[in-house]
Amino acid sequence: MPRSFKHKFSKRAYQRYPCVISVKILIANHEFHGTALNIGFGGMLLKSPDLKAEINSQITLRFKLPTINDEIDVIAYVRWHRDDVFGMQFDATFDQSILINFFEIFSIYETLNYPSTNLFNADKEDS
Repeated sequence: MPRSFKHKFSKRAYQRYPCVISVKILIANHEFHGTALNIGFGGMLLKSPDLKAEINSQITLRFKLPTINDEIDVIAYVRWHRDDVFGMQFDATFDQSILINFFEIFSIYETLNYPSTNLFNADKEDS
């Protein structure tokens, strides 16, 4: 996968795309709920008021993208946190190809200047 252009001040290897996606967080036989605020090939920004996790904690994230029918389970690691917001890095074993259709559609909408954040709200009811 080619990496996105990195600004000289950015530590991020991949571009992140804004979204609003419900996430089940599985850690040590407990389930929490959160919301992905952005997602990229390398990880996601996760908001969860109930989650208490330390840096480098391994967590399973379960979520559904609007471009696929099944839920995805992804092993991820807490890389940083501030209050109820967590920077999650996907494990190297994660099959990034699952995200390609989602990002391709997102890029088309971005090019056309549509409000893509609203289009990729996976919690919306189907019309």
